[in-house]
Amino acid sequence: MKLKKHIGIFILLVAVALSGCARSNAPAATPGQPAPETLAGTQAAQTLEAQSAAITPQPPAPNLFSSGSAAFLPYQTCFDLDAGQQTSENDPACDFKVEPDPSGAGQQMGFLPVAPAAFDINFVYQTEPRFEQCRDSTSLTNTVGLINPIDYFVCYQTSDGRTGIIMFQDMDAANGITFDWKTFDNAQAAGLTEAQPLQDSAKFVADVTVPDDTVVPAGETFIKTWRLRNNGTSTWTLDYKLVFSHGDDLQSPAATNIPIQVPPGETVDLFVELTAPEQPGEYVAHWMLMNANGDLFGVDDNQTIYTKIVVE
Repeated sequence: MKLKKHIGIFILLVAVALSGCARSNAPAATPGQPAPETLAGTQAAQTLEAQSAAITPQPPAPNLFSSGSAAFLPYQTCFDLDAGQQTSENDPACDFKVEPDPSGAGQQMGFLPVAPAAFDINFVYQTEPRFEQCRDSTSLTNTVGLINPIDYFVCYQTSDGRTGIIMFQDMDAANGITFDWKTFDNAQAAGLTEAQPLQDSAKFVADVTVPDDTVVPAGETFIKTWRLRNNGTSTWTLDYKLVFSHGDDLQSPAATNIPIQVPPGETVDLFVELTAPEQPGEYVAHWMLMNANGDLFGVDDNQTIYTKIVVE
């Protein structure tokens, strides 16, 4: 009987020890919170799942056809941006060459695109533009120009019709130019980033000068400036205009070209010179934007921008 009693006590102690080990390996639920295995069905988990589902995947980047870093191009030597190598001036694959500063000052150099290659040397980016911005650019040209190559990006189209981005790094005034380049495979990119119709749209940001109800002396000339953001998909070129729409006569010009090119997402300050009427009173005048095709568009759901002054 004593042996059976001792065996029973031993079995009981072993069972308690094993039970304690099992509990120590299982995650404990915090008082007042559901056990971890039940969390998947809670509102918090459902919210995280909904947020994950709402993330829109970015389209894959187009394949690089050729690229390079810190390439040096001597004066009067052609470069093929498709093959990524120097070539002769007679090679039809040549895309551009450079020549010394025609003024002799050494502060800039002649940039010579070789048709049918085209570059947008009149508009530069401080940060690398997207492939779509360069592909859809309407201001590429093979016109000869002058450049001062200091860390900026320029869009191009090669002689074979591929889209690319070049970054001018430095200039050796006596010998040539150093640059990086990326030429993309347009055929592969077309299936990934199908071109969408360009849209002109603007957003009012601020009255930079002469806020509404500013008091202006009779007959005084003043400058009205608005800050707008290009929130469309087209780049505003120098052929875009600010045009007078309607309202009081403040001796506004009928149309004024915008001062710089404005890619999507960037802002620009537009201004006109106006003259206050001679008679006291309240005056309001309205303007709209016009694209290179002569189509009018406005700000914030196609509204006009305006100035409102009080003449005393």
